[in-house]
Amino acid sequence: MRPRQGGVRLLVHDLRRSAVRTMEQRGVPRSVAMKITGHRTESVYRRYAIVSDADLRDAARKIGTLPGTLAGISENGVGQAGNIADVGR
Repeated sequence: MRPRQGGVRLLVHDLRRSAVRTMEQRGVPRSVAMKITGHRTESVYRRYAIVSDADLRDAARKIGTLPGTLAGISENGVGQAGNIADVGR
């Protein structure tokens, strides 16, 4: 049975994904985050560490690169590896 919070069904999986995303965004070392979330392997942990287009744009700003040019990505969002959402996977 799934717990309800304000009429929304929450799964442990959803909460775990939110925790991983928050820790990644706030710079918590991956080894520490894995201990907190109980992930034993980095490959499983990475499934929870979602990278959004906004995350990629923010990273590009931080390193001084214009969005759409990071890692050989053209203006239409497609690069050698595929769509911009595939960068870093």
